Amino acid sequence: MKVSDKISVRKILEQCQLHGIQDIVISPGSRNAPFTLSFTNNPFFTCYSIVDERSASHFALGIAQQKNKPVAIVSTSGTATLNYAPAIAEAHMQGIPLLVITTDRQSDGLEIGDGQVLNQKEIYANFCENNYNLVEDENDEKELNSAIIQEGFYGLIENKKTVHLNVQLSEPLYGVIEMESFDAPYKNEEVEVFQTVSEKSEELIITWNSYSSKLILVFQNQYENLQSGLERLMELDKNVVVVTETTGDVVSDGFNSCIDRTIELIDKTNPEGFIPDLIVTIGHSVISKKIKQLFRTHKPKAHWSFSKVRNENLFQMETIEKRTEENEFLALISSKGISKNETNDFKTNWDLIKTKSEEGHLAYLSQTSFSDIKAFEFLTKNLPSCNLQMGNSSVVRYIQLFNQRADIKYNSNRGVSGIEGCTSTALGAHHVTNNSILISGDISFFYDSNAFWNRHVPNNFKVIVINNREGNIFKILPHPKKDKVSLPFFTTPHKTSIKKFCDLYGVKHFVAKNQNKLESVFENFIKEKSQASVLEIDTSSAENDTILTDYFTFINQYKN
Repeated sequence: MKVSDKISVRKILEQCQLHGIQDIVISPGSRNAPFTLSFTNNPFFTCYSIVDERSASHFALGIAQQKNKPVAIVSTSGTATLNYAPAIAEAHMQGIPLLVITTDRQSDGLEIGDGQVLNQKEIYANFCENNYNLVEDENDEKELNSAIIQEGFYGLIENKKTVHLNVQLSEPLYGVIEMESFDAPYKNEEVEVFQTVSEKSEELIITWNSYSSKLILVFQNQYENLQSGLERLMELDKNVVVVTETTGDVVSDGFNSCIDRTIELIDKTNPEGFIPDLIVTIGHSVISKKIKQLFRTHKPKAHWSFSKVRNENLFQMETIEKRTEENEFLALISSKGISKNETNDFKTNWDLIKTKSEEGHLAYLSQTSFSDIKAFEFLTKNLPSCNLQMGNSSVVRYIQLFNQRADIKYNSNRGVSGIEGCTSTALGAHHVTNNSILISGDISFFYDSNAFWNRHVPNNFKVIVINNREGNIFKILPHPKKDKVSLPFFTTPHKTSIKKFCDLYGVKHFVAKNQNKLESVFENFIKEKSQASVLEIDTSSAENDTILTDYFTFINQYKN
């Protein structure tokens, strides 16, 4: 096989193959030619060509998100590297490792005025802990590059952190040599995991039993067997309330998966009977603002934070117990030593408002006209079993108002929670699941329009766009709406045609502007397999912000 004559390039490829990093997303350029030649000529690697680096990096993020293993992205030098930043920041905040390979001009490129050159050393330092600069082979007199590469891959594989390798390459760039194979082929070694309960874990259980009421909040996390563990915990301790967000990926009849509509029934000035002694958070990047506001104003006695990514002081408490040890978490959900059979008022109160909020939710929807919230009601009921990618802003928040389904896996870019890259991430995820559906807002959809500008869009890829023809989230927020002059600069109303966009990229377009049309067109949209398709749900004629405000006002009546 052909491989670059650049030593550092060969060593990076060797490490990729050694550690099973097979998916390589390449953005075309000249300076990264040594990597392009080497990756594409090695049958071990699956290579994707995506021109827009912002789209390419989010595409890689989607693959890594589903495979739970690193994916490599490779760019040319200069401003191309800056376009990786949003996806790297998102990967960092989600705890998803990427291998970021940026190629650079020779060491004196900046000083001599070459084109496409800027200072790329530690360019992602604020959201990437592992940043390395490899000098060109000719200047690596002490052969330090090899040690740097080894250290970088250790951080990537063992510490599961994003790694940035900035590789300086001098011309000529297109030289290759022939190799039969690398000396160290990929080995998929299974590691035996031993689970023990430490003395520290036993102390945790004793402390747990000392609290009379506990609330467990589950959101985006990387723990396994969480659902069954929490169900066992609730069986043994009758004073446990479990509330979840869809990103937590746990579903049970005993859990409350609709936080915002439930909290609406709590008296915020006097929430006695609803504030737990202990609150346990599992994960990172909570969606609900209402739950943060409630417990920041009325603080529990203690907060335990379990996370493999980062511990967040969500409720701004003076003390927070940050727990990262796997054994402590396993001890908690294994329920050893926990037994409280009598239910107290705390659990009863939460169960009651869960039931009442469901009644109010259904009653309001039964009388509401076609709008954003009615569209989500239909979708959450009628989506087929799938890997659902939720767009950010209003989309992910609307979905939290509806009961979670066990046959749907929910994903979203809820690290930094930006709207850029949602379509590209969904497309990358679809390459792994072959069953991913994206629900996006219109602004987010257009923002990531280059997601379709590549040859890796499968015929069964589907996107649902909620088109209210503006960034409607800003009309829902109280302050922007008060200033009518400035409001259009928040909501950015538009007349951009989704149909014309689909025609441009050869994507099949479906549209629904009312409930009847949505019901009649949806089945054909789901069945479409001959080309990628977009379902536009046009709700622009509805007063969506007013309807959502009225929704919470209506549910609030059920507190009595």
